[in-house]
Amino acid sequence: MYFAQITPVVLTKESTVWMYNMDFPIAGLSWEESLDLCPPGVKPACDNAAKSVTVTGNKTEVLTFVESLKEKGIFARNVNTNDVAFHSSHMQLVYLDFLEELRKVLEAYCCLSSTFVD
Repeated sequence: MYFAQITPVVLTKESTVWMYNMDFPIAGLSWEESLDLCPPGVKPACDNAAKSVTVTGNKTEVLTFVESLKEKGIFARNVNTNDVAFHSSHMQLVYLDFLEELRKVLEAYCCLSSTFVD
């Protein structure tokens, strides 16, 4: 998806380089279970299905959490997002820059015909 591709471009600004130390794994937990089990520094980010959530947070805390879930026999695996957790609260730091880039993309798409297929 192109919108996800522009985010790393926005994130290359010096003030947000620290955001690249994030992780974004999927866990076999319900939303409620993730709220109870996530340690400090790790938060549920996406409610994917009844027993599937994506969590986000700083890499060290997230990796520790993933290992603890695996030790308990709970499915957990990391999603490769180039170390940027797109659904994290840290994205608020680049929200306006992201919107600016997104507007450019949307303006380019406005002139496409209705038969355009991505």
